[in-house]
Amino acid sequence: MNIQINAIKFKADSKLEKFVTDKVTKLERSFDNITSCEVSLKVEKPESDNNKIVEIQLVLPGQTLFNSKQADSFEEATLAAVDATKNQLSKYKEKFNKKNGDLKSDLYEIGKDIETENEIEEEVEEI
Repeated sequence: MNIQINAIKFKADSKLEKFVTDKVTKLERSFDNITSCEVSLKVEKPESDNNKIVEIQLVLPGQTLFNSKQADSFEEATLAAVDATKNQLSKYKEKFNKKNGDLKSDLYEIGKDIETENEIEEEVEEI
């Protein structure tokens, strides 16, 4: 997955970028067909509380997921945005598997059909 981090109107330090990258990379555990991810870090009004905004845009096959969270720190906002994106990703994965067929269940059905055919062939040979 290609991850791009954009800090808007400020310079993000390497610790923050590493934190965001580590958390966003964990999304690949939920779904491995993620094409790219763009994370935007913004400071709304520097003098106010709850002014850090993290936006995550996740590009998937045929779909783009977007989440925006606001908190007192970028770390809190990142965790909230990643959690919300993970929920969206699991819903997308369910729809994706229904649309394209769940490979495991398809293979199971094929295996059952082969067993049934083998049993029929054995019975025919006995007769």
